[in-house]
Amino acid sequence: MAGLLALSLLTAGCGSTTPTKSAAVSVKAMKVLQQDTAVSHDYSGQIKSTNAVTIKPRVSGEIVEKYFTAGDPVEKGQPLYKIDDRQYESEVLSAKSNVDKARTTPTTPSST
Repeated sequence: MAGLLALSLLTAGCGSTTPTKSAAVSVKAMKVLQQDTAVSHDYSGQIKSTNAVTIKPRVSGEIVEKYFTAGDPVEKGQPLYKIDDRQYESEVLSAKSNVDKARTTPTTPSST
């Protein structure tokens, strides 16, 4: 059996085929141009500056005026907004009224 297998392998490699010329293949050629090209990528997400500053109010109220334009540099201590101060004025007047009332009301000593 082994002899038959060896004989079949020897005869399989002895073919009398001659190599044939390969057919011509068409190739697409392009002229290479050197030029600047804009490269852009689209990403879904949000970009946030590392220098972003969060502005938090010290008091509550309605903003009635803005003293800067977005992107302008600002200095420390510079007012940025004007807040409607009517609420605070009425609270100050109410506190002054309570003080005046307390000053004019006679205090009676308590008897124990």
